[in-house]
Amino acid sequence: MREYLAWAENFVKEKYVTSNGRKFSTLYNKIVNNNNWTKLTDTSGGLLIFRKGIHKNYGVLLNRVVDAQFHQRLYIGYIKDEFRGRVSPEVLFAVVNSVITYIGMELIGQTSLGEGVLDIKTTDYERIPIINPIWLEKHLRENNKFSEFLDTVNNMLRLRPKDIENEAERLERLEMEKFVLGSLGFGENEIRDLYRELIKLVQFRTERARNVRQDYS
Repeated sequence: MREYLAWAENFVKEKYVTSNGRKFSTLYNKIVNNNNWTKLTDTSGGLLIFRKGIHKNYGVLLNRVVDAQFHQRLYIGYIKDEFRGRVSPEVLFAVVNSVITYIGMELIGQTSLGEGVLDIKTTDYERIPIINPIWLEKHLRENNKFSEFLDTVNNMLRLRPKDIENEAERLERLEMEKFVLGSLGFGENEIRDLYRELIKLVQFRTERARNVRQDYS
């Protein structure tokens, strides 16, 4: 490893000099200034992990590793300064993974015709309406349901997200929704109906993409 790093340093220096400073200028400056040039960019503080492209899996992940590095096809969500300490990560996780939020993704995101993948930009995520997490946490605490809610969310956190057809059948997800959507007065049957409607939207999107591919083939 040391031999490889030494070779890489010499390679960067050589390319920088022979290109008159046009190539590897950032790495070159780190090397000559004795900075840790092999250290990856820090993304500390990212709490939620969002997908740029969605086919049938909407799952938003909760990140507990503050200095984790992320793939460029993912978006990182942060808590705004004015909300820090006012809402629990588990509440945020439950809100962004509610079917109401997923439906917002489906309706606001853009579809690449012929591919069927939902493309969601950061500006799209910012427009998606969600249940107020601060209100939800206050509601759960005032009704002595917060501890039970945390247990339910922790059960969800142990699971790997699946495509929505399978995700909608999970009892853990339904139990979580009873706290989230239940706080707004939704019953179990109404919650299941929302998932069925979302699945119909996904099927329409993917079927339309399949038909477009056939038309142009």
